[in-house]
Amino acid sequence: MKKTLCLIAILILFVPAQELGAQERASDHNHQTFLKIGLVHTESEIKGFNVTINGLSIDLETYFNKNHLGFSGWFVGYRKDDIRRADFGHFLNSGIFRKADISVVDLKFGGGIEWGIPTLDFSKTRFSYEGGNLAHYEHLFLKHNSGVPKLGPSKDAALYPFLELSVLKRWTRFLAEGGIRGNLQKFGFDEYRLEGDNVAFVSSDRTKVVPALFIKLGIILY
Repeated sequence: MKKTLCLIAILILFVPAQELGAQERASDHNHQTFLKIGLVHTESEIKGFNVTINGLSIDLETYFNKNHLGFSGWFVGYRKDDIRRADFGHFLNSGIFRKADISVVDLKFGGGIEWGIPTLDFSKTRFSYEGGNLAHYEHLFLKHNSGVPKLGPSKDAALYPFLELSVLKRWTRFLAEGGIRGNLQKFGFDEYRLEGDNVAFVSSDRTKVVPALFIKLGIILY
């Protein structure tokens, strides 16, 4: 999945603009708004556990006709992690960005806030045995720090900030983008060690930037 994303990004970002019927774009972006559809690949190592997640994203992204307070535009979006499960892995996000023209592509830097119900792929357990008996096990999980309205007081959702860095190619009607996102997330890590009839328990937290590669294609709405 990761190799496929990288290959597609190289092909679409450096295709000549005339091949997509592009026209010379104005320097003020014409206040364009794009609908973008993308693929997302998350892969990270946390406390010895490997986390791999594939997902889809949908975004609405607007470019200002000129920079406002140093920013070039804003976006709102939805991401579905782990398309095999319908009940988990739903996220909404919103943010702002700044772009800079470099040669045939633009460099874009942005960030924002993401909220939703995490996928179960962030929950991992590892067991260790001695002499055929369970002696030690470890459990990793993403900290939930928010709740879903009307579903009770329990914290079953997560709210975290993120940053994005990408290269962008924009034509009159189309857009192609590839880059990396870093989600600042907090994880819990529990260790249980069985010693006869006794159980030793240690709990700790770890905050980590979890990277995700993405590639997106967009079409102008207005």
